[in-house]
Amino acid sequence: MRCIGRLSISAALLALVVLPLAAQKTPRYKKPDDEGLHFVVLREFSKVNAQLSDLAARLEALEKDVAGIKQQAGAVASDARATQTAVRDTDRNVTQKLVDTDQKLVTLRNDVIQLRSDLANLTDLIRRNQTAMMAAPAAQPEVLQEPVGYVTEVVGDSEVKFSVGAGSVVRRGMRLGVYAAADPKTQIGILVVSEIVDANNAKAEIIRKDPGATFKFSDLVRPIS
Repeated sequence: MRCIGRLSISAALLALVVLPLAAQKTPRYKKPDDEGLHFVVLREFSKVNAQLSDLAARLEALEKDVAGIKQQAGAVASDARATQTAVRDTDRNVTQKLVDTDQKLVTLRNDVIQLRSDLANLTDLIRRNQTAMMAAPAAQPEVLQEPVGYVTEVVGDSEVKFSVGAGSVVRRGMRLGVYAAADPKTQIGILVVSEIVDANNAKAEIIRKDPGATFKFSDLVRPIS
């Protein structure tokens, strides 16, 4: 750009110098023997002026090119500024996301530590409970005396009366099994004690009777283990 500006100035100065010289070179005295020289000089000045015009046209074209280059440079600079702004924004966003990710990682790490602590506490609690259960004596099942007695009366299809043998313990709500007198190993029904009549007699509701079975006098009544 500086070279083009200098070239424009040089061309202008050359035009300013050459044109006055062309005017000064014009013969003051027109003599017949100077006519040929006069026309030669005018022809040479005409060539110089044509060359100057051509140079001026070239300079004008160069100036247009320079203007286009300046415009392109401005567009490039604008794009560069926009790119720099986008880069700054992207860098800011990435930095913020990295900070957020670090915070989430810290939170997750703390949660994992807490979870491990809770799991360790739970494991320790389970271990202590297992140790306590192994150390505790096993519960002994209640041993009932057999037999309790035998059926003394069948009241319809819902109730029976039975005797209570010496040393037997009978309570209301106790479940008793009924076994056929002819086959003491075969259970034919289930009773639930409903009333203690006296020390030797009680009543019970029939809650189950096997198909085809019939409760009879002297059927055995035993606790269900």
